[in-house]
Parts: sequence; C-alpha cells; structure tokens
Amino acid sequence: MTPFYLGGTIIFARSLKSKEILEDIERNNVTIMIGVPLLFEKMYHSINKAIHKAPLSKRIIFKTLYSLSATGQKVGKKFGDNLFLSLREKTGLSSIRMFVSGGAALPLKIARFFNNIGFTMIQGYGLTETSPVLTAQSPTEIYFGSVGRPLSNVEIKIDNPDSSGVGEIKARGGSITKGYRNNIEKTNELVKDGWLYTGDLGKFKKEQLWITGRAKNLIISAAGKNIYPEEIEEKLHDSDLILETIVYGRKKEGKQGEDVLAIIVPDIEEVKNQHDIDLQNPDMDKLKEIFKLVVAGANSQMADYKRITNFSVQLNELEKTSTKKIKRFLYK
Repeated sequence: MTPFYLGGTIIFARSLKSKEILEDIERNNVTIMIGVPLLFEKMYHSINKAIHKAPLSKRIIFKTLYSLSATGQKVGKKFGDNLFLSLREKTGLSSIRMFVSGGAALPLKIARFFNNIGFTMIQGYGLTETSPVLTAQSPTEIYFGSVGRPLSNVEIKIDNPDSSGVGEIKARGGSITKGYRNNIEKTNELVKDGWLYTGDLGKFKKEQLWITGRAKNLIISAAGKNIYPEEIEEKLHDSDLILETIVYGRKKEGKQGEDVLAIIVPDIEEVKNQHDIDLQNPDMDKLKEIFKLVVAGANSQMADYKRITNFSVQLNELEKTSTKKIKRFLYK
C-alpha cells in the first residue's frame, strides 16, 4: 500500500528472465526495484559475464574504477554514482535509484557490487507473521551484512544470547500476529508471553540487526560449538566460480557432532572463462579439482571446527520453493 499512499505506480515484471526485466524497467522508467536475492544474483552474473567478454583494456579500466569506488565506500563516498553512469545506461538500469532485497539473505558480494557501481541497495527482514517487515536498512546508513534497524512500531530482542551475543530473534508489536487460526498447538509453540519467536538467529551490533542463520539449520561440532551454515556459504560465494551452494551438517557415525558438508553448483561459463573446460561435456573430475582450491580458500578463513570436510559438485541448480528459497530439507 505504501506506493499507492505516496502516489507511486507498481509494475510487475513479466518473468525472471533478465531480458524481459530490463525491458520492463526501461519501458516504465522504474525507479525502485524490489526482488529476492536470486534475482539480483542473476543480474550480477549477467553483468559480470558481459565484463569478462569485453576487451582487455575495458576490463582493466573497470577493475581500476571499481577499486576506487570500493575504497570510497569505506570512507562514506559514493564515487560509483559518476564512475559507472555509462555502465548503468548500457544495462538499461539508469532510471533505478534503489534496489530493495528481501525474502532471504542477500550475499555480501552482491550488496557490495551494486552499491559500488552506483546503485543504492538495501535489504530488510521479516516474516509473513509480521506483516511482513520487522527491520530495514536506511539508504543513508548501510552496513553490509546487517538487515537494518527495527521499525518504529515493533520491538525486537535476542532470546538467550550466547557469549557472542547470538540468540533467537523474537519480536512483538501491533503488526505481528497473535497466533494461527484454529491451530493452538503451533500458536503456543511460536508465540510466548506476547513475543513471536521467529526461529531465526541473530545479534545486535551498531544498533542494527545481523542475521546469522536459522535455528533449525544449525550444525553442532564434536565439541558442542555452534556452526552457522549461512556464514560458510557466504565465504564460498566470494568465488565468482560458484553459482549457488548449500552447506549442511551430517551426524558422524559412532561419534558426537556433525560433519560440515557442501554441495556446489558451478557457474559453468565463468569456470570456462578461467579454466577452459568443455561447456557441453564438462569433466567432473576436473571441476572437483578446481573447487578443492575454492573450498580450501574458504576453509582458510574459518576456525578449524567450521571447516568443510567434504563437498560435491553438481551441474543442476538446487531445488527451490516458489519464492526462490533453496529447499534445505532435501539436502540432509
């Protein structure tokens, strides 16, 4: 209702195809685009592929300007607004002044990329039961990795935080459900003393909420330490060779704790650009060797107990829900 209240127009994209989305944006002079992370990831990969196909001189110029813009971001300067104006015009996105991501966690590299090339990209957090927004970033106060401050009409607390401040996120307020229709059992499970227990884990830092993962996705190490698969996935996504990935735990046979496993779906065109593989009939053994290095790089950035112990590579994309979230329950 907010766009109507402000006198705005709502445009629905015809599909998730990049070509049609860009046509819809240009035709309707769209200024704010709202989508799930998968949509922005597809746009990111599409832009990156175009850059890789450009002549060497243009690639060098892009990398130089991108580094300059990234440095500016660290001191609060948005050099990307002017440095990448022509890029935004060529991609048909010059009318866009803000991207808003929601529905799932936005990979850090995606948020940084779009902000560095001159867009303002923010994200929020919420559930269907919270109508649906609980927190949102401000365009003037963006901390990469956070989901912003709580809205003025809700109260958020961290339940039973551990030594690092991480615990289950609970919320209450006038926009939050009091329970589930004709389902007292589920209501009593999630709504306690007026608080809705979200099932998400997070902490507050710099007065912003930071999501660390879902309670049901938590992996427990042999020493009883908590491992957040989303944190490990973020490390893997630093590699442009990866299209998507999922990290999960599997109980060790005859031992306490769980092994940390991963499934990796390669961006096969990007792998070809860097390693010259056959797109039509890729050598899976060669792919495995390539991603051993990627996994080793991610592992080197983490404590020993968080490290991936084994992984597999598959060419088919991971199964997703209608809202484009990975069906984690299938990968256990």
